[in-house]
Amino acid sequence: MPNPIITFNTTMGELKAEIFLDRVPRTASNFIDLAQSGFYNGLHFHRVIPGFMNQFGCPKSRDPKSRAAGTGGPKDGTFKNLKSGATETRTRGGNIKDENIDKTSNAPGTLSMANTGQPNSGGSQFFMNVANNKNLDWFSPGASKHPVFGKLTDDSMALAVKISKVRTQNDNPVQPIKMISVSVTGLGGGGASAAAQPAALAAPAAVARPSGANPIAKFTTSMGSMEAEIYLDRVPRTASNFIDLAQSGFFNGLHFHRVIPGFMNQFGCPYSKDPNSRNAGTGGPDDGTFPNLVTGGVETRSNGGNIKDENIDRTSNSPGTLSMANTGEKNSGGSQLFLNVAKNANLDWFTPGESKHPVFGKLRTKEDFALAVKISQVKTRDDNPMVPIKMLSVTVSGLKAAEKSPEKRPSEAEADDDEPSKKKLKSPE
Repeated sequence: MPNPIITFNTTMGELKAEIFLDRVPRTASNFIDLAQSGFYNGLHFHRVIPGFMNQFGCPKSRDPKSRAAGTGGPKDGTFKNLKSGATETRTRGGNIKDENIDKTSNAPGTLSMANTGQPNSGGSQFFMNVANNKNLDWFSPGASKHPVFGKLTDDSMALAVKISKVRTQNDNPVQPIKMISVSVTGLGGGGASAAAQPAALAAPAAVARPSGANPIAKFTTSMGSMEAEIYLDRVPRTASNFIDLAQSGFFNGLHFHRVIPGFMNQFGCPYSKDPNSRNAGTGGPDDGTFPNLVTGGVETRSNGGNIKDENIDRTSNSPGTLSMANTGEKNSGGSQLFLNVAKNANLDWFTPGESKHPVFGKLRTKEDFALAVKISQVKTRDDNPMVPIKMLSVTVSGLKAAEKSPEKRPSEAEADDDEPSKKKLKSPE
């Protein structure tokens, strides 16, 4: 089976890379697991050096100007070795065991693990070589030991070089370069010297503007992928809220927590990261702000991550549409949404009754709708799928980078201290 391909969607453009799952399965599986969980989404390149490399992957770089960027890693835990099936471990600050088994050199375009110089100290940080850095090879003399785990495609190398040449201050890009999303394809159904060594552990983000047509959201789930048009032209606040959450990685790693055949599939609660959580369906995003991608204004999430109702477009809750979940109270929608698999006109905000659920998108093809129906028909207990259905990633295309957002996202340390706001959403009835 061919190796998986990673797509890095950045504010400077897109790069693709082959991940060497066949050569360094532990290291590759660690990276893939972090990518699929949304760990990298919303982070920034924190160290770029022309003629050397671009370093990325520190959770503290969510704030692109954080002085702690380059010192962080993932949480301790486990992940699956996608080649052997074994359970691998992250410990002592999210570090994995060194995997010095393959002698691929740190050549131009390769992806390599950053570390502190100590054994078993690599975690989430890595670098893209833009020059021949064979002095960093684990099998060369010296203290630097950086195993290669992937390589950029030929047409991505020019962008990597371009990133390395941006204006910097202390090697940090003056104009932040944000990783909007990192997605994985091709997995199938199973799942330097002291002066030049990548220094792992030793401004507002760019806003996306519509390019003309409405943007497309791709939902990659453990049962397959679906694409939907997002109605930025019809309900700009609601659509911009969804896009902002998707680009931040909010939805990645969550699960469908309520599916009902002949009705709908509900998703988007942060508590559903644990698919069996009794709180699934009660959570929302943190309070904060996001840009309205049509008006350029600043929109607000408040009172538990809720946005203001946007009952301005009369698109009905027809089969295949995406609609906002809420508690039944005014201005109580946040991150949760549902996919209609039947005609649910009784849920329209402009019909009689208490249910007021504005539509903000629609699945694109018959195949997309067929998957939505299939999801709705799985075996459940209290409407919760017995075999969890995970959202691996939600990515958005059809947007272009534009001016800066007024929003400042929380640092990793701040995010770790926050619990999702708890509110019982009255799912569509």
